[in-house]
Amino acid sequence: MKRSELAEEGSKETGFPAYKVNQILKSFINQVGDELSQNGEVILRGLGIFKIKLQKCSDGKVRKLIKFTAYNTLKVKVNQTSN
Repeated sequence: MKRSELAEEGSKETGFPAYKVNQILKSFINQVGDELSQNGEVILRGLGIFKIKLQKCSDGKVRKLIKFTAYNTLKVKVNQTSN
């Protein structure tokens, strides 16, 4: 699902215009990115945890990887809808 499609669905659920929902999604993405770029973590109850994991490369450099750990609530929802 693309961000625009997510915004459209959010618009249907909330009654807010799709462009407003899209602005909120953009802001959310920027805030998550800002927090992760500072090696922080973002915890969203019912969804999961975004955090940075450092990985050493073969050339000796260290790079940042984004790790997402889903909460059981999300895992159960995914497994219910796939059956």
